[in-house]
Amino acid sequence: MPYQAILLAKVGFVGLLVALAVVNRYVFVPQIQTNGRGIEKLRNGTIAEVVLSAAIIAFVSLLGSLPPS
Repeated sequence: MPYQAILLAKVGFVGLLVALAVVNRYVFVPQIQTNGRGIEKLRNGTIAEVVLSAAIIAFVSLLGSLPPS
């Protein structure tokens, strides 16, 4: 059961990462041209992407050490 739970968490985090990347690209980048707050939002979104990516790598390393039972 832990393998499936970790795999599900990894897939969920990948989905969040993709959603955040879409928001960064299509919401925050256009705001850079219209107002000054877009760059701050993009920076925060990018930091969140890095944190999510690190969590995904941690999940993958855990999956590599567990038997897929």
